[in-house]
Amino acid sequence: MLQKEKQLSKLAEVRDTVDKMLDKLKKDIVIAQKSKDKDKLAVLRYVKSALKNVEIDLKHPLNNDEIIKVMQQQVKQRKQASELYIRGGRNDLAQHEQKEIEIISSYLPKPLTEEEMLNEVIKAIKELDAQSMKEMGKVIKHLKEKFGASVDGKIISSIVKEKLSK
Repeated sequence: MLQKEKQLSKLAEVRDTVDKMLDKLKKDIVIAQKSKDKDKLAVLRYVKSALKNVEIDLKHPLNNDEIIKVMQQQVKQRKQASELYIRGGRNDLAQHEQKEIEIISSYLPKPLTEEEMLNEVIKAIKELDAQSMKEMGKVIKHLKEKFGASVDGKIISSIVKEKLSK
């Protein structure tokens, strides 16, 4: 019974955090409307729409990690578009995409620095007593569970690979 109460309490905390993120997004949409900031308004509406689409696809309210993941996908899409615009010689459109990246990134938690990730990887390897590349997945899974969507899987993977191959 006590464990079930803890789970419900934890679920309520996660829901509060998610509600706070969504409330902030909605409030910022209203502020952008009032200040007639068309660029910011368009980006925030698009992000809200993307979140709603994912929520409909998953058939349950989004949790904090899912919201962060969707926002990271939005940033990634804009980075790719920006790179393509630069290659195509359209620096004006690339700058527009960079502005959108900045707006969306302001809602994301600050990612760990490479040095912090390195320290966390070393700790995880020691905790799990990982010795070989065969245990790479176990280390990455541990780190993903610990930090969720706030870490970049590619960077974590490369650091773990580097440390375990020594």
